[in-house]
Amino acid sequence: MGNLNEQSANTDVSEGVYKIEIHKDWEIWGPNGGYLAACILRAVGSFSEHARPISYFGQYLRVAKFGDAEVHIECSKRGRAASAYSAKLLQDGKVMLQAMIWTGPEGEGLSHQYFPAPKHFTPLDENAESPPVGPFAFWENFDISKSKTGDGYFSQWYKYLPEISVPDAYIDAARSLILIDTMQWPAAWNAHDEPAYVAPSLDLSVRFHCNGQNSQWLYCDAVADIGEGGLLAGSASVWDENGKLIASGGSQSLCLPYKA
Repeated sequence: MGNLNEQSANTDVSEGVYKIEIHKDWEIWGPNGGYLAACILRAVGSFSEHARPISYFGQYLRVAKFGDAEVHIECSKRGRAASAYSAKLLQDGKVMLQAMIWTGPEGEGLSHQYFPAPKHFTPLDENAESPPVGPFAFWENFDISKSKTGDGYFSQWYKYLPEISVPDAYIDAARSLILIDTMQWPAAWNAHDEPAYVAPSLDLSVRFHCNGQNSQWLYCDAVADIGEGGLLAGSASVWDENGKLIASGGSQSLCLPYKA
């Protein structure tokens, strides 16, 4: 799954065991947590009978490494309107990440959007200056159109590279999952003068709201909500090119002194 379009290979669909490779293309202090969550989500998408993910909650238990891994999936509740799954990403027999995912069919219901647009929202300008990024391979997966960043927020446009097709709702959701997981730390970083800390994630919770498959560019508005007592909490939302909310969520992280 170096490219998000690559499918996870499975050893036995009926048993819900999927073999994957954790690619070095997604390195950022090691394998990016959002990318690992996306691997789990893609595997669940292959296993579920439903067309779209509804929500994701995961806990990061250990630091994964690049190379072979397995995703093990169990269906906790199967239903026509929604199904619940538990999934674990394992390496060397140890659980790196465990998650709970709801999936469901496309359906009809009340339709509204009262979630306010980000106050930092800037219309897409593909010719805007690209901002400087970190030294990790992770950032090479994106074309970035600079928008607004400042104390406690990090709000920019992203397009995955190489440009990917988005044939299903699980790949679409995987794009948002990665952004929501990752961009809360730059938001926290911007609130301080080069802090000598790192922030390993403890958990990630994301709600998937609507289809963004027709939008190559995604706007992620990430906010560092609060840092206190060795913990960092953040939130983020993802929007399409027409200003429609695609997904929202947040996470809690440890805040630890950086050791070179």
